[in-house]
Amino acid sequence: MSDRAGSDVTRAAAWVRSLVQACVGHGRYRPSDLLSWLVDKILQGFGLPADAPPDDVVGWLREQHLAYACAVSQHPFEDLLGNVYEELASRGHRGALGQFFSPSSIGELMSSILGGMEAAHATMQQRSDREDLVRVCEPACGSGALLLSFMRSAVAACGRSALESYSFTAIDLDRLCARICAAQILVNMHIHEHSVGELVVYHGDALDDPASLKVVIHASIRSLRPDLVLPALHPSRVAALRDASASQPSRDESMKSMKTVGASRRVARGRMVEADDEPDLFSTERG
Repeated sequence: MSDRAGSDVTRAAAWVRSLVQACVGHGRYRPSDLLSWLVDKILQGFGLPADAPPDDVVGWLREQHLAYACAVSQHPFEDLLGNVYEELASRGHRGALGQFFSPSSIGELMSSILGGMEAAHATMQQRSDREDLVRVCEPACGSGALLLSFMRSAVAACGRSALESYSFTAIDLDRLCARICAAQILVNMHIHEHSVGELVVYHGDALDDPASLKVVIHASIRSLRPDLVLPALHPSRVAALRDASASQPSRDESMKSMKTVGASRRVARGRMVEADDEPDLFSTERG
């Protein structure tokens, strides 16, 4: 590891410790509640609904929100909030916590194993009508560490516009985990001015009744052909998510594997929802 990389890791760890201490030291509320309210505040900034926190914690949340934005600007695609979540759990503040996530080094390794991103991206760029997207599905996303690692690798290998060729789908049984995953991806896209073709994040169990799935976020870039965007709970999406989940070695394994599903199938024709139903959260255009 280079001195610069080591320094970046140290600074990221310092921010994680700072937020953990802020949550533990607050005193009045459980650390898990404070983290959940912070994630809600982040998502509210992108227009997603959330319950209002207690009035006496609003100032604290504003301060931590700003600190998180600064941390993301310095550490793109790092699983910062996931590390906070895990650290709080390790201190015994379990409540809604208690999960352990894949280290970033594992995410980097898995992304490198997937390989072929340069060739895949070159092929996608030749399709001016965006006939297909490369589907990336994480059936047990946790805080989104593996997806963030994949995004970092794709951008490093193929450039700023690489993520526009991908549709990312993530799901987790834990509501807070699913929302952390959505928040971290959205903030990285916004601060570092990247765009993804599509992002769908669910809270629920892909192997359970589809009616129990809740959509945390479904967004796509406006330049995507309208007939390629199906509703988040369209039967074909749910079936693909179930297939990806069923293919996992074990739902109880702590190491989650990330699968890329090739875009060999054209998405069903026919726009199922109105164009304005999908928020354009990834556009790099200002104003």
